[in-house]
Amino acid sequence: MTTNFIFVLDSDKKPLTMCTAGLARKLLDSQKAALFKWYPTTIILKKSADLLPLPYLELRIDPGSKFTGIALVDIETETIVWAMEERTSWIIYF
Repeated sequence: MTTNFIFVLDSDKKPLTMCTAGLARKLLDSQKAALFKWYPTTIILKKSADLLPLPYLELRIDPGSKFTGIALVDIETETIVWAMEERTSWIIYF
């Protein structure tokens, strides 16, 4: 089972370290952040924050016959930060 993390932007739209869905929900409920984008889920903080070091991420693609898997993986901890599955469509021209 993968846990998708939420992307976080500061008030200047600079990327910060991602957070869990629970922390994002607390920030949204306390009006400290707002929803910036629905997919991929991204929140934007209302106040500027200190920059935390961003994790080194690796994009991994698994091209399957029916579905293509796409994942962002934190290289240091080998944890999946964000993942999705897309149905592979084949276009046949006659």
